[in-house]
Order: sequence, then structure tokens, then C-alpha cells
Amino acid sequence: MEKKDPRIVQRKIPETDKWENVEMKDLHEGDLFRMFEPDGTPVPDGRGRTEYVAVSDPSLFNDKLDIYSIQITDDQLAKDKGGS
Repeated sequence: MEKKDPRIVQRKIPETDKWENVEMKDLHEGDLFRMFEPDGTPVPDGRGRTEYVAVSDPSLFNDKLDIYSIQITDDQLAKDKGGS
């Protein structure tokens, strides 16, 4: 199935402190991640945060469009995991 969501998803690798591109469906509970629009603009949540900690594995939101959703936690935990 062709990917319909053009956003770029990156997961932080704790051992190297670097970011790697991944598919949303490949995130796991506890991962620190961020997203970008195709033009490179960070995707903020309602509070303006751009780095998130997954508190669940992703779930398929729309199977026809291959779009996933994921639950995130507050920004203090993201800072504790090495985010900004």
C-alpha cells in the first residue's frame, strides 16, 4: 500500500543521541519521536511541543489511507528522555 501521510517521522536513538527516520507504525511505547511536514516544518501539538514520548504503540487510524495514530505524554517526560 502506498504511504499517504507525507509527514516525516523521526525516532531518537538513546545510545547515540541521534535521530533516525522511521514509519509511524514502527514506533513503540516509550520512544521519543518528532514529526515534520514535507517542507521541513516541525509538527507541534496543541501546546506547541515538537518532541513526544509514545505512551502506546501506534494503531491504524485509517486503513484505506494507511494512516496511524499514537498516544503521547507530557513534555516533562520527553525532557527526561533527552528531548527539548
